[in-house]
Amino acid sequence: MIRHYGNRFCVTTAIFLFALSLAAVSAGQNGAVIHGVVTDSATGETLPVAHLRVEGTRKGTITNTAGFYTIELDSLPTVIHISYIGYKSQTLTITDRSPEEQNIALVPSPIQLQEVVVSAEDPAIGIMREVIRRKQIWRKTLESYRAEAYTRIVIENDTTIVSILESISEVLWDHKKGVRETIGGKRQTKNIKAQNNFASARVITNFYDDDINISGYKIIGPTNPDAFKYYDFKLTGKRKIDDTTVFDISVTPKTILQPTLVGSLSVLDGEFALIRVQLQPGEMILFPPPIDNVRLTFEQQFSNFGQSYWLPVDVKNEGEITIKLPGLAFPPLKYRQLTRFADYDVNVALPDSLFKKVKTEIQVSATASSDSITISAKKTDSSITDESARARSDSLFAAKKEDIIPLTEGENKAYDVIDSTMTFDKAFKPTGWLARMVIDDDKKENKPKKPEGPVRRFISPFRPQVWHNRVDAYHLGLKYGNKIVKDLKYELSGAYKTGPDRWSYGGSLKYNWGDKGNWSAGLGYADCTAPRYQSSNYPMYLSSYQTLFGHTDYFDYFRNKSLSASLERRFVKPQLKVGAGIAIEDHSSLIKETERTIWGSTKHQRPNAAISEGALRSVNLSVEYGGERIPFGIMGQKRVELDIEHSFPDFLSSDFSFTSYRITVDWRINTFLRRRMLPNTLDIRLIGGTSTGNLPVQRFGIIDGSMGSLSPFGVFRALRNHPLEGEQYCAFFMEHNFRTVPFELVGLKRLAKKGTGIILHGAAGRTWIPEKRLSGLGYEPFYLDRFHSEIGLSVNALFGYFRLDVTKRLDRHGVFWGIGVVRML
Repeated sequence: MIRHYGNRFCVTTAIFLFALSLAAVSAGQNGAVIHGVVTDSATGETLPVAHLRVEGTRKGTITNTAGFYTIELDSLPTVIHISYIGYKSQTLTITDRSPEEQNIALVPSPIQLQEVVVSAEDPAIGIMREVIRRKQIWRKTLESYRAEAYTRIVIENDTTIVSILESISEVLWDHKKGVRETIGGKRQTKNIKAQNNFASARVITNFYDDDINISGYKIIGPTNPDAFKYYDFKLTGKRKIDDTTVFDISVTPKTILQPTLVGSLSVLDGEFALIRVQLQPGEMILFPPPIDNVRLTFEQQFSNFGQSYWLPVDVKNEGEITIKLPGLAFPPLKYRQLTRFADYDVNVALPDSLFKKVKTEIQVSATASSDSITISAKKTDSSITDESARARSDSLFAAKKEDIIPLTEGENKAYDVIDSTMTFDKAFKPTGWLARMVIDDDKKENKPKKPEGPVRRFISPFRPQVWHNRVDAYHLGLKYGNKIVKDLKYELSGAYKTGPDRWSYGGSLKYNWGDKGNWSAGLGYADCTAPRYQSSNYPMYLSSYQTLFGHTDYFDYFRNKSLSASLERRFVKPQLKVGAGIAIEDHSSLIKETERTIWGSTKHQRPNAAISEGALRSVNLSVEYGGERIPFGIMGQKRVELDIEHSFPDFLSSDFSFTSYRITVDWRINTFLRRRMLPNTLDIRLIGGTSTGNLPVQRFGIIDGSMGSLSPFGVFRALRNHPLEGEQYCAFFMEHNFRTVPFELVGLKRLAKKGTGIILHGAAGRTWIPEKRLSGLGYEPFYLDRFHSEIGLSVNALFGYFRLDVTKRLDRHGVFWGIGVVRML
């Protein structure tokens, strides 16, 4: 688990690495390159992200965080328009005699405070209503656009810059097909491989959209038609750009549960268009553990480039994330992102070939959430891996250097001094009592592997198999697995059972073939102890702690000598697995051999029930949709599993004649607050089974109960230390995960930030055994002739890993508590 989080942290960090390039000054044949700094004429302070636009074109740039800019002019003379909210715009006429350095001092416009007017609604409401109305008009005629983009993100720890990455790209947007990006070139500091440079403008948020996706949250934007249900807008002041008024409007959330933003908007009078947003996530945007704290801010400017459409000029994001686990803490990860868009072509035809789906996994925020980026099929669109691609990238950056936002002095220095030895493991070295384990583990992974000697090669494939129960006493064994050839694997196992003083052994072969190994065939043999009833929640070895520490053995057992053959076919879309097999088994009863505990004392254990002995020969069919089941209800799934087994005397002289049918359905439904990263969810599990013929007791179906205090999802939590069994069975389990919402509602934000949540759970079901069969079993089965029902509450994510379940039995008196594994997602 520690190693997992260590690796995830490094992966999350690397996603936010963006490179910078020093922008040198050179002159074009028919144009010029100018550079300089934009400042406040009154104070001399530099103005970051000031907008410079070449008049009569859609070409432009922005200043960096220190107010510096560089821009290439294609022809002379040229007029440049410089604007910044709260300042009077300026124009510069550049001729062939103009100096290359053009420093610009913008004159502040006096802030006009809002007049106090007694009215039914704040003036900002009417302003935003008009902004939304006009946006809906021009958005209907916006079919597509193409723009050049430059992206940079700087990653820092709490003391220094760790890495820088950058990209030059072309962004394409189609109102039906979505967004694609062609990466023309990437560059990064030497501690990042080119293929790990995920600098991208494709995932940049447009705050003019109706819905805004941030770190897994689908947030109502401030220009959404439903924005007035979620936000309060207030006019806080007025400023000027030239002779036009700019309204300053504050944005605050109305709701305490829906994910919203907080900050300010700048709206241009007359046009009633957003020209700038300064926003950050509201308090209700919470991030699950191990994320301890997140700070995010967003700034974005818009321009119409002389047309009707208001499109992003830039985006400036800053963030800081702190990751903590019990016994483990990482230094804060800080990032600064700056993206500039220029040279828009609006409502142009975009080739369909550019919208072919080529998916690459990419994480887009400091919250370790992931998104899927779709880009064109060219190799340089997704990564630059070979030397020729790197050369093309470098040449592109050289050609485009005048259009790249200049580096700050600190970024220039970092770009020079960062080398390949300055890894993220060093930059984000954890602290805490578990830190040594993570550091040692990473050292082992990074340490060059020495060739294995013959002894190590022989020992490494062995795996111990040790457990305890009342029929085997101690099972002491080993399993050995290896490959004969690439797609042919084998396993061998052997064990000594101290109770009956006998050996068990087995082996298997599995061969995969076809596209990505979608076909597989298996052959297996075993002479072993098997559980009399198959649990989908507990492996047999898990019952060991019960008997070792003086608790009731959960399972009954029998001896099974089996030879099996299977054939499987896996499908990717839909996620489906179909299998068929043959089982040739000889079943015999086992007796209880021990009642001894690990302390040497004795604990009375029930007798081991006798089974229906004989030769069982059967064919079986299985169908699974939705992938393998994730144990213990750690996360929700959508899956269905169907199993059919048929045995009859004419098939290899079977002593049994029956057909059994079993079905399991796991399904998740998002219920409330669906815009949150982790919405409220309803998880349902349905299980059922029936049979025809004379079903042997070792094929009875069961509904699991809790094993001691362990009570995972999919068991009767108020039924202790044994399941319900029967020829037929059905059960319904549900959990509604309210997550942190109850604690948010009562103001316990500290618990909410730790991910502590509330789950409502319930279950009902029963099994059936006919009276005649019940009287002839020869043992007392775990059986109720009525429905079992229960309901309860759980506190989820205690200490990050556990949940506490409290359950009330409804069909009779009794309140029970249990411990489960945390429901993570």
